[in-house]
Amino acid sequence: MNIDDIFGIENLSTGEKTLLSYFSNIVGRINELYQIQAQDETYKSVENKLFLILIDEVELHLHPEWQRNFIKYMEDFFNYKEHPIKFQFVIATHSPFVVSDIYNPNIIYLGDKNNETKTFGGNIFDIFKDDFYVSNTIGAFSESIIKELSEFLYFLFVLVLLFLKLPLF
Repeated sequence: MNIDDIFGIENLSTGEKTLLSYFSNIVGRINELYQIQAQDETYKSVENKLFLILIDEVELHLHPEWQRNFIKYMEDFFNYKEHPIKFQFVIATHSPFVVSDIYNPNIIYLGDKNNETKTFGGNIFDIFKDDFYVSNTIGAFSESIIKELSEFLYFLFVLVLLFLKLPLF
């Protein structure tokens, strides 16, 4: 058994590959920009460099726990205190796990809803229900089964009351 059999990229989960892809692609593009800028006299004199990084649907292929940690991973990985590089991330997401680590003023909601939910440090279930247009916190199939059972039990309850000649209410 060689080291590639143990640590090969094919052995990584889709989520691990996604995280690796995010970080390596961003670092690779920054390196490319530095090489381009090193050849241009205009950019050599710029002391502080700001990179705007756009990521769409950052939650794809990530386990909910990794979604919950994603902003922390980005902060830890791209926080260069001794280096003049600064990053600004624009992230599109459908994940309350990601949104719960973003300060409210930094969130732009798409749609007609004016949002009052506190996102930063907010309850993930409240964010999901209030901010992501989710009408219920359980699946539609189980909701329909529970509703049918509830109606059936109510029907049985009324039958028992009628059989025992008790007042309905």
